[in-house]
Amino acid sequence: MGDLPESHMQYAGLQMRSESRLVDFMSGPLQRDLECLPGCGPASVDAMARAELFTLDQICGKFMVFDRDPTLMVQWLEDNGFAAGWSETATHAIAAKLHNLLAGMASDSSDEVPEEHMKYAGLQMRSETKLVDFLSGPLQRELTGMPGCGPASVKALNTAEIFTMDQLCGKFMMFDRDPALMVQWLEEIHFAAGWAETATHALAAKLHNLLD
Repeated sequence: MGDLPESHMQYAGLQMRSESRLVDFMSGPLQRDLECLPGCGPASVDAMARAELFTLDQICGKFMVFDRDPTLMVQWLEDNGFAAGWSETATHAIAAKLHNLLAGMASDSSDEVPEEHMKYAGLQMRSETKLVDFLSGPLQRELTGMPGCGPASVKALNTAEIFTMDQLCGKFMMFDRDPALMVQWLEEIHFAAGWAETATHALAAKLHNLLD
């Protein structure tokens, strides 16, 4: 396992109370069902539903919006009614899974996205050359590496408190990787006119490669 991109992402010190479930959770692509997550039983699933998180993509997206900071995620889970004593275990599992997947350590991705609403091939792509570089290797940190994202769009994202590619991908994942919702959100925050579809296409393709 390689190094984490930033020191604030360290998770090895978090409690892990479900080693046997962790082994299954760590294998393969990102699962969809929240109950696959170590430490997440029916009471926690209900708590996450009240917070409008219904899939593993969405809860992982929440973690990524925190720029993969385990301390912030543990606190958020506790504040939102996750089962007492299990927030560290769940966060440890999410952090470890995303570290593997976002670093490109998974096997070849599936040809198909997991759900119909995640399809992105029909979105405009105005930056084919930049897309090739963006899709290679692990998830980058810099927003400017994304097709369609120039200085004006970086400024708009920063105003929306998005400063890294992890956070932007997290926002998309909190929409359960629905491209229509992501395009709409980018347009609402004044992403550069005409480039929201290109950016969303790139994000969707990158996450499909890494997570599926």
